[in-house]
Amino acid sequence: MMIKTPFTRKNERSNELLDLIHAEVCGLIPICAIDEGYIYIYFITFTNDHSRYGYVHLMKYKPESF
Repeated sequence: MMIKTPFTRKNERSNELLDLIHAEVCGLIPICAIDEGYIYIYFITFTNDHSRYGYVHLMKYKPESF
C-alpha cells in the first residue's frame, strides 16, 4: 500500500540575479513564426530563478541552442 506524505522541503530560490538560469528547448511547433522571410519552428526559453524574468529566443534549427 502506498501512502502519500507531504513535501518537507521548502522551495528555495537563488539569492542573486543570474545565479541560476533554467533553459528549455521546444519544437517542432505546429504553428511557426515568420519574420523577414525566415521560418522559426523551434524556440528556447531562459528563466532567471531569482527574479523569474523570462526570455524567449526563436530558432530556425535545433542545433542553434548550443
